[in-house]
Amino acid sequence: MGFKTSDRISPVAWELLANLTDRKGSGAQMFDVRKNRIQAINYNIFLESLGYSLPKLRQHQDIWNRFIFIDSLLADFGGLAAAVGRSPEEIEQISSRVISTFQRSTLDFSITTINDDAYPASLRKLSKPPLMIFSRGVIEYANDPCVSVVGSRVASEEGRRRAQKLAILLAQNGYTVVSGLAAGIDTAAQTAIVKAGGKTIGVIGTPIDQCYPKENITLQEKIATGHLLISQFPLAQPTQKYNFPQRNYTMCGLSSATVIVEAGETSGALYQARYCLQEGRKLFVMKSLLENKALTWPKTYVKRGAIVLENIEQLVSELKNFEIVPNAPDDQDRQLSLFA
Repeated sequence: MGFKTSDRISPVAWELLANLTDRKGSGAQMFDVRKNRIQAINYNIFLESLGYSLPKLRQHQDIWNRFIFIDSLLADFGGLAAAVGRSPEEIEQISSRVISTFQRSTLDFSITTINDDAYPASLRKLSKPPLMIFSRGVIEYANDPCVSVVGSRVASEEGRRRAQKLAILLAQNGYTVVSGLAAGIDTAAQTAIVKAGGKTIGVIGTPIDQCYPKENITLQEKIATGHLLISQFPLAQPTQKYNFPQRNYTMCGLSSATVIVEAGETSGALYQARYCLQEGRKLFVMKSLLENKALTWPKTYVKRGAIVLENIEQLVSELKNFEIVPNAPDDQDRQLSLFA
């Protein structure tokens, strides 16, 4: 296949290269899988050399094709070291660590780069789309008409019920529900969808082989095997608090609209609210949030363009007004029930 390597590549890298095959594919498909996994490793090395800083990654956009989007494992340690201000020895250590992490993983997952035809069209429209996504499940769901249902991790009982009803309503009308598998509102919405047989996309703030919070591991596995699970974080990237706003940006990108069911003044859902307005995606907030005198953010966002929902039934008509319309749902979709 013409892979170019270097004498400086360690034995573990050679072994990884030999094993980067798609057990289910052959020919061009096998090459694409190998290439994407190699580019994911290069991306992880590049990111770690920058301290996992996305702003720094964007600053080095002119050298992505030199160090990331190549068909061989990164071997030019000196070149990358000079570009990012590290030593060749540091880059080589990072490379060995990243390669070992990928080699240890036994999880079956897919990698889609921004250069691939399968990369979700809605994500590509973002001003700063993720360079790669790691996924399990039905990647085609990412091109459905999608609506995010998000909110507080510490949700009220009423908030959880409303999230469940919203999720079911969207599924009954042919939409795919996006959420972040966080505690509270996210869990309520996605549990309802899985139970009722709708379609959902879980976008996580950890690498694809990890789960947070741990208590959602069963739900996450159900989404990964029956729906779609997405992460933008390579396997060796540590899970830190700034991962989750980045995750919200990706959720915003996948979704034509976002509904905030319940959120306090410091809720992470407000990152997604801001991203929606920045990226031209529709933002809906429940009227109950506007009526809560303890909250100031709802009025601020309504002034900036958020739409107030008097009730959950209003959402579908608003989506249709903005021509966010899925294919006509079949009878099975219409019969979805929270109690299925």
